[in-house]
Amino acid sequence: SVDGAPEVDMVVDLTCEWSAPEALRSVPEYVAVPVVDTTRPRIDQLLHLSELVCEHLRRPEAGSVYIHCANGYGRSAVAAAVVLLANGTCATPLETVRVIKAARPVVSLNKSRRRWPCEAKTHIEVLQEVFREMGGADDDDGEDPTEPFFRFAGFSCPSADCRVAALK
Repeated sequence: SVDGAPEVDMVVDLTCEWSAPEALRSVPEYVAVPVVDTTRPRIDQLLHLSELVCEHLRRPEAGSVYIHCANGYGRSAVAAAVVLLANGTCATPLETVRVIKAARPVVSLNKSRRRWPCEAKTHIEVLQEVFREMGGADDDDGEDPTEPFFRFAGFSCPSADCRVAALK
């Protein structure tokens, strides 16, 4: 533990490119959801992860949650956005995109662009589908708050109630 840093006691590992380091696997709650790089977790995976993370964070003694993927701008960003929706920090998918992009500009939660021609859904379409599964309505205001970035920067949710971090 680093002085002043919150204790991480839950890790959500979205990588399948390599084995997780012992330091990540040794936290009290380690959840592996292997997802291939440049793809997105399935809706059922995102809903399940959000339930686990929200349940964890409701505990008074809970520490921080570390959600990670290989580069920290795709899979982990979508998972963190779903948690922000599930725990009520954000009210709509587009709000989650704005919050996450403000904290970590490199995320690629794209609304109108697919990274690859074979992709069935954009990040925001995945978030909107999850939101509908949670009982929400579409919130498409026509604005695209995203653009692709390929540089690294740290992410940490700016909300005082949210202890979710998605880092490289």
